[in-house]
Amino acid sequence: MKRRLLAIFLAAVFVMSCFALSACNNEKTPAPGTSGDQSTNDPGGSKDDGTKAPEETQGGPATNEDGLPVEFYDNYKRDEKDVYYGKAGLGGSKVLYDSITVKVSSKNALNNNFDDIKELPENIFSTYGGTLSDWTLVPDEKSADNNRLKYSGSDDSILTFGNPEWGRGRFSVSYSIEDGGEAKVYFCVKDEKNYYRLTITTSDETGVVLDEIKDGKETNLGKLAVSVTAGVWTTASFNISENNIVVFVDAVEMFHIAEKPANHTYSGLLGIGQWNTEFYIDDIVVTDPDGKELYRQDFEDGKFLETAKFGLRNGGNWSIANTSDWEIIEVDGNHVLHYKNSGVHGSVALFDAGLPENCTGFTFSYRGYKVSGSEGYPCVWDWNEATMDTSTGEGKDYICFNLGGWSGQAGMQIITGGNKTNVQNNADVGLVTGEWQEVKLVMTPESVFAYFHDDFVQVHWY
Repeated sequence: MKRRLLAIFLAAVFVMSCFALSACNNEKTPAPGTSGDQSTNDPGGSKDDGTKAPEETQGGPATNEDGLPVEFYDNYKRDEKDVYYGKAGLGGSKVLYDSITVKVSSKNALNNNFDDIKELPENIFSTYGGTLSDWTLVPDEKSADNNRLKYSGSDDSILTFGNPEWGRGRFSVSYSIEDGGEAKVYFCVKDEKNYYRLTITTSDETGVVLDEIKDGKETNLGKLAVSVTAGVWTTASFNISENNIVVFVDAVEMFHIAEKPANHTYSGLLGIGQWNTEFYIDDIVVTDPDGKELYRQDFEDGKFLETAKFGLRNGGNWSIANTSDWEIIEVDGNHVLHYKNSGVHGSVALFDAGLPENCTGFTFSYRGYKVSGSEGYPCVWDWNEATMDTSTGEGKDYICFNLGGWSGQAGMQIITGGNKTNVQNNADVGLVTGEWQEVKLVMTPESVFAYFHDDFVQVHWY
C-alpha cells in the first residue's frame, strides 16, 4: 500500500515537472531577480546538499520519508513536565475495533476509521507479539464500505501506534465485543514491558479492569462490575494531562490515575436524606476496607430515632421541629425507616457509624423503597455536626450522593461552607417506585465509587 501511494505521488510529480519545463522553455528571458542557476539558496529554498527536506503535501502537513507528519513525529518534543506519555495500542479476542482518534496537545495526530485502506500501513502500526498480518480489516455486516479491525492470531498480541513520546492529549477508540470476548485497550505504552491496560469483558463479574504493567510486573489499579452488552458499539477514551489520566467507558468516568493521589480521610456523621419523595429505608451496613462490620441498622429494635440526629440538606425547607416526619413502621413483617412526607423538604436522618480516627476508607450500603414522589433516597457522609446551623439544622459541610435527584438521575454534590458544587450527574439510573433497590458506596482515600442495584453509576475523585 505504501509503495503504491509513493508511485502515484512520484508520477504526479513527474507530470507537473513536464508542464513546468515546457513553460520555462517558452520564456525568452529569465524573470527579474532570477537566473538559470537552479541551485541558488533563496529564502524558502535550498541547495541540493544530499539531504531530503520534509515533503509538503497539497493542503496537508509536511511529512517525513515514511509518510508521517513531522509535527507529531520527527519534530515532536514532549514537555518535560509530562509524567504520562507513550503510544496507544489494542488487543483482546472476539472483538472488533473502529474509529481510532489521537489528539496531541489538542491537535489531531491520528484519525483512522479503516475505511480507505485494505491493510494496516507499516509506517503507523507495529506489534508486540504476533505479526501485523494477524490484524485484518473486515467489512461491516451492514455496510461493506465500512471496515472494522479484527485480530485473528493465536498469540496475545498488542497492536501499537503513535509516537512513544506523545504526552498530554486524548485517545479514543470504538469497540464491539462478542459474547465471551474481551477488548484490551493500551495507553502510555513506552515499550512491551511498560504500559497501562484497560480490559473490558462481557462478564458481569469481571466488567472493566485497569492494570499497570511496570518493568513487566502487573499491578491492578481498579475493577468495576459493569454490565457490558455483547455486540453493542461503545467507546473508550483517555484524557491524558501533565500529571493525571482520566479513563472513560461509554462516556462514564471510571478510573483516575494521578502522580500524587489524594489522601482523603473520613469523619463526621453519615445519613439518609430526602427530597420530594416518600420512601422506606432498611439494612444500613457500614464495613471497613477489610470487611469488618462497623455499623448495622435493621430498625428491628425501634430505637434508631432515639439516637439519630437530624439535619437539613442545602436548599431544603425542612425544620428540626418536624422530626415526626421520620418514623419506624412495620412493612410486610419487617421494620423499616419511613419518611412519610413527599414534599421538597431536604430532611436528613444522621447517625454515627463508629468510623475510626483518620479513617481512609469504608463501604456504606443500604436498601431503599420508593413509595411516591419524583426523586429518590440520597445519602450523605463527612457531615460536620459542628458547623450545622443550630436553628434550622442546615448542614454547611458534607458530601452527598444525590440518588434520584434531577427527577431520577444521580450525582455527587460537595457542600463546603454552605456552598454547593454539583460534581456530575448521570442519566436516569433506573430508580423505580414500589420496589426495593440497593445502594452501595465504596470509599477510598482517592475516590468514592457509587453503585445502584449492583450497577456502577459513577465515581468521584478527591
